[in-house]
Amino acid sequence: MGALLRFRVAFLAATGGFVDAVTFIILFGLFTAHLTGDTTRLGVDLGTRTFNGDAGARVAVIIAFVVAVAVGSTVLLFTDKLHVRRRALLGVQAVLLVVFMVAGTFWLDRGAVAEGSLVLIVLGSMAAFAMGLQNVVVRNVAGISVATTFMTGMLTAMAEDIASWVRARHDPEPRRRAFLHGGIWLSYITGGIVGAAAVTAWELRALCLPIAVIIVAAITERGGHGRVGQELL
Repeated sequence: MGALLRFRVAFLAATGGFVDAVTFIILFGLFTAHLTGDTTRLGVDLGTRTFNGDAGARVAVIIAFVVAVAVGSTVLLFTDKLHVRRRALLGVQAVLLVVFMVAGTFWLDRGAVAEGSLVLIVLGSMAAFAMGLQNVVVRNVAGISVATTFMTGMLTAMAEDIASWVRARHDPEPRRRAFLHGGIWLSYITGGIVGAAAVTAWELRALCLPIAVIIVAAITERGGHGRVGQELL
């Protein structure tokens, strides 16, 4: 079971990198999962007094992501049939990405996706909400130290794990954690590479791939994972 869960987290991290790359290219440098980038850009906008429509889109994305995490966390507070609730959240994420793909393609064909536009804010918020739901599902499934879009945290955790591994070479746990966190980072960047290449060739239709992965993750979600964080490691 541990191997299956590690694969599920890795594939979901890959979808995070894929979606982030797609939205970055299509939505004029707007991140919808990697909020550190949006926060930095927003700080630059405010510091240079260039608060415009693009800055407004970054604010909307951050708010949408946070609201999604709050909503998802509230749903998962009800511990009965937890796997059903996780499956439902992943299902909602898949639906949101489908709507994003269809609506985005429609607006792109009509030239309505422009820097600072209301369409940009709507699309960015929709994708960010979807990615926020995914993050809360994984945090509840895999333990608090795991996320599928927060790569600074994953690299920091990996470095700490490596240091612990060096100090206690006969303890297998730091080594396993290091491979887990490093694998998440590798999955994320791989998803970004594939997403960037795919969106160049197929535009938003490229999102069919991560949507399929999320649907499979939802279908394969099972109950009885009360101690999943330990099973992963």
